[in-house]
Amino acid sequence: MRFLIDLQCAQGGTPTPGRYALGLLDALLPEAEAQGHEVHLLLNSAFDATLPDLQRRFPKLHAQRRIHIFHGLPRSGARQTNGDWRRAASNLMRDFAIAGIAPDAVFCPDVFEGANGPCALGPLVLSDCALVAVLHDLVPALMPEHYFDHDPAFQAFYHKRLSDLSSYRALIATSDQTRHDMLALTDIPAERIHVVAQDADPQFTPSDTLSLIDMETLRRRLELRRPYLLYAGSGAPEQNLTGLIRAYAALPPGLIESHDLVVAGPLTTDRSEDIRRLAQDLVLDPARIRVLDDIPKADLPGLYGLADVFVMPSLHAGFALPALEAIRCGTLALGAHTASLPDVIGPSDALFDPCDIPAMADLIERGLTDASFRDDMLARQQQHATRFSWKKTAQETLRILTENVSIQSPDLQWGAVQKRLDDLEHKAVAALRALALPQNGLRDTDRRDLSRALVKTRLSIENAHRPHRLPDTRLLWRLEGPFDSDYSLASVNRETALALGRQNIDVALFSAEGPGPFDPDPDFLRARPDLDALHTTGQNTPPESADILSRNMFPPRVSDMTAPLNLLHGYAWEETGLPLSYTRDMATHLQGLLVTAPHVKKLFEDAGIGLPVHVVGNGVDHLDVPAAALPDPLPQAGFTFLHVSSCFPRKGVDVLLAAFAKGFGAGDDVQLIIKTFANPHNDIANEVAALRDTHPDLPPVHIVEGAFTPGQMRSLYTAADALVAPSRAEGYCLPVAEAVLAGTPVLTTGWGGQKTFDGNPLVQFTKYSLVPAQSHLGAWDSVWAEPDCADLVAAMRALRDAPAPDAGTRAAAKQQLLEHHTWDKVAQRSVTAAQAIAAQRPAPPPRVGWITSYNTRCGIATYSAHLIEAFPDRVTVFASHTGDRPGPDGPDTRRCWYQGGQDPLTDLAAAIDAEDPHVLVIQFNYGFFNLAHLAALILKAKADGRQVVMMMHATNDRAVAPERYLSGILPALKLCDRLLVHAHHDLNRLRDLGLEENVALFPHGVPYVDTPAPPPMAADRAVVLGTYGFFLPPKGLDQLIEATAILRDQGANVALEMVNAEYPGPPSVEAIADARARITALGLTDHIRLETAFLPDGESFARLSRADALVFPYRQTAESASGAIRQALALDRPVIATPLRIFDDVEPLITRLPGTSAADIAQGLHPIIAALRDPAADPETADRLAATQARVTDWRASHAYGELGPRLWRQICTLHNRIETP
Repeated sequence: MRFLIDLQCAQGGTPTPGRYALGLLDALLPEAEAQGHEVHLLLNSAFDATLPDLQRRFPKLHAQRRIHIFHGLPRSGARQTNGDWRRAASNLMRDFAIAGIAPDAVFCPDVFEGANGPCALGPLVLSDCALVAVLHDLVPALMPEHYFDHDPAFQAFYHKRLSDLSSYRALIATSDQTRHDMLALTDIPAERIHVVAQDADPQFTPSDTLSLIDMETLRRRLELRRPYLLYAGSGAPEQNLTGLIRAYAALPPGLIESHDLVVAGPLTTDRSEDIRRLAQDLVLDPARIRVLDDIPKADLPGLYGLADVFVMPSLHAGFALPALEAIRCGTLALGAHTASLPDVIGPSDALFDPCDIPAMADLIERGLTDASFRDDMLARQQQHATRFSWKKTAQETLRILTENVSIQSPDLQWGAVQKRLDDLEHKAVAALRALALPQNGLRDTDRRDLSRALVKTRLSIENAHRPHRLPDTRLLWRLEGPFDSDYSLASVNRETALALGRQNIDVALFSAEGPGPFDPDPDFLRARPDLDALHTTGQNTPPESADILSRNMFPPRVSDMTAPLNLLHGYAWEETGLPLSYTRDMATHLQGLLVTAPHVKKLFEDAGIGLPVHVVGNGVDHLDVPAAALPDPLPQAGFTFLHVSSCFPRKGVDVLLAAFAKGFGAGDDVQLIIKTFANPHNDIANEVAALRDTHPDLPPVHIVEGAFTPGQMRSLYTAADALVAPSRAEGYCLPVAEAVLAGTPVLTTGWGGQKTFDGNPLVQFTKYSLVPAQSHLGAWDSVWAEPDCADLVAAMRALRDAPAPDAGTRAAAKQQLLEHHTWDKVAQRSVTAAQAIAAQRPAPPPRVGWITSYNTRCGIATYSAHLIEAFPDRVTVFASHTGDRPGPDGPDTRRCWYQGGQDPLTDLAAAIDAEDPHVLVIQFNYGFFNLAHLAALILKAKADGRQVVMMMHATNDRAVAPERYLSGILPALKLCDRLLVHAHHDLNRLRDLGLEENVALFPHGVPYVDTPAPPPMAADRAVVLGTYGFFLPPKGLDQLIEATAILRDQGANVALEMVNAEYPGPPSVEAIADARARITALGLTDHIRLETAFLPDGESFARLSRADALVFPYRQTAESASGAIRQALALDRPVIATPLRIFDDVEPLITRLPGTSAADIAQGLHPIIAALRDPAADPETADRLAATQARVTDWRASHAYGELGPRLWRQICTLHNRIETP
């Protein structure tokens, strides 16, 4: 039988049901396997950061694809906007997933989660799957005065869940008390309610398993300075914590002096305040009551075991789990003789009346002072506890499940799966439309979240049914894309199709482009009956009936692919940036990519595509044909350079023309032939004409257009003495291969897809620099190679002067090419790759450790905090020590190293070993580490089998001492799996050090800020300019203050809103003092507001929202990029900056000032202030500002931390789980 366990209670909400579910599951899985049952898990993506932990906890289920995710809507708590509707929609997403998975029974370890969060539970309306649930307690219904009287929203939620229980086939109560309460509160028949007790987790064992060092470490970390009695819980009303505090206060003074009361549990602020007031009323030293929030689970056994006595004074409890945990850890448990506590605690002598404070105090005193009593009670309790066993719980639970199933037998053929899911989706949509709308209607965000949830839930169900391997029988492969023209994609598609056919694959060829299907040219089909036959098969083969569906078209349309295995085949990409919409769609709808070159593979991996990417190459043997006569004879010259391309900007023909003009004159017997074709991006005729005007002695340049046959192209290559392809970006560069086939030497840029020809004796690479890409795609943070014109000139001259390659060299070059670059080889690699992708078992996500400054006044600390917050996984932060913390550290923060370069990092290395992350993310700045010690840390991490990703916030050695030069740790840097930088200047600096293959661009991010519009402009209102970031001398804030005085002297009504935090250290303190003095001296105190406290982002943004524009008047700085300016770009205000390279990577998003002096700043700001006050006063400036803001809106979407965090996580997962192409 197939059982689906809804594990949402382990993702969020109160901890007890989650711990129950995980403990039961650990025991149930082997029992179920022994009995021949399949167990599947259902998770909710609304708790996204919990998914990786559960996938790691159950790696076998994850590898078997038995962990399923439905996409619930976040922010669906009862008190949130439209929360009831969003929860109902989430319930239907869960329902849709369950009906699609079609288990024989669904097991819910808890049914009351979700009042204040996105947990989705409830009856099923899309299927008749049997539901079985667990009831832990019914305390809210038993104590309505505490839970309902002041919270009608929770009352409505709880009663709805209580009434839903009638739809469950069977219910499991964890104690007799809970069953008794259930029978009293509902009409559910007694025979449907079963009692199955639980157990404590195996980690709860006697404290003598801890070493003395471990015990002392725990005491020191939790500041357990004295012996203590322990309480564990949330302080909820039924747990009677106030009664325990009163009993503690009633103990003899000597016991209070010698023993603390430790309260372990996540108390609310109100409950903590209640404890403080009660202690004050009872004349107790508040320091005697130690409240420990956020205790790591691993510390709980030690905390129990080191206690002298554990006390559980509850008025109601479903199952007294904390008491059992204490007993398992070898600590005497004293408790109330109410509800389920006697069943767990055992001997009546260990029980008290929870309302009788003196009796409770007397028993606690006896437990603390009477050793024989304590030893006797504990021995009896431990014997009593043997009745509890997870194995017994699992066996009983499986028995109840097997007796309450509704056998589902869905047709698992892919076509039938698609039809069934179509029907279910139709029903789900109908049910969604029938939901009662919120009082104020649906918001755009509601509709958007629901649409995304429906699509992703459907895909998750499909993934549950995808075949785990391709069939052993003859494969049916449907290829889609253009194939009926000279277009390069058409050539790839038809040659791939024919080659797959030669591999005994049944091929269906379908004509389509990015916008959709189109009819191929009838004349082409008549001329190619082989392709016509494949096209006919494609017309008669629905996508869902194929084993594999692959596409190669532009733009890459993938969202409607419906085969068991959906791929891109023979895919090439050139520049490093990928539009956000492409990344999202590919990551969502594809199972893998088959690409042309290692360059393309790396680009997709660095874009965070998160899919298997296999290099299958490109064939060239279809071009190895006899020469044919050219349409017209070529002009003759002593040496002919040939260029073949579309003359798109990325082809570098402008650099070629410049190099040709610089390298050769009228006295040189050379010519340049450019073979191209007309297209909207091709302006080559005008470029050549303009070049002739400036270079009258330019040797001949001939432009050849029109379609050539492969044989004519062979003649053209053979007639040339060299092919020059100074491309800025290529996914493969077929002309290089064509030239090698013809025996013609090649000069091409040493970056991009053409590097796949590295080592070929006819191919020579030229130098380049990486620069922002200027392609028509408009992808942000994209770079390509700018060919080095001087190097190209030298290479062309050297090639002209060198002897022609001999016949042996030409033959060897051709043989090397055809050994790897044939279509049959491409087809073989494609089939192998498809088989590997289909069979690939999901690997558990890696555990990530993050080395950074954190929770302190530091830009890198803020950057890390934003990324980690958006990271879809829990991250262990190895933070530097600091006394400057704006708030408390979280439970995953480990303070273990010092900044400044003096720390040998031994404590950091030990902390890494203790936490054992699979991947280390290191935030690098020159001032953080001694580089030799950092290198040793990296080398150790690699030796220990960890991946290392270093985010380099600076790469410019010129600003540091020689002992901090990056060249000194080059071996360690080369071993890093990725070096992530923020600007193209960093890429070039690292390339000059020999670092290229493991380097990638990763942008700064921006937080989401819901920014209000600035106050309306009025005649007497000043135009407000804002500043943001740390107050340091290189930031140029003193010059902006001076510029403000100049502008006001010129009659401009301008003011400054300066949010510039003091940075720890004298330079910042002195700069702030000087600035305040200058503001006063210039008479600007009424016009400049300066805030230097380190504010939370929300407060900073609220202050900056008063500004009409934001100014960054930086002077020279060693930083590679500015994080502050990106924060400012989140605010939907014009951003103005000085002309420094640090801002180059946001050039299209900002307005530049003419210089860095006060006069330059004032000059640049004057027209901007006028346009901000009245756009009609300076329409040109106003239009320029508006156009820039439109670009900023698009930029913010792709740079949101909500996008970058998951992208980095997918990138890290790819590095950790990479599967190389066979």
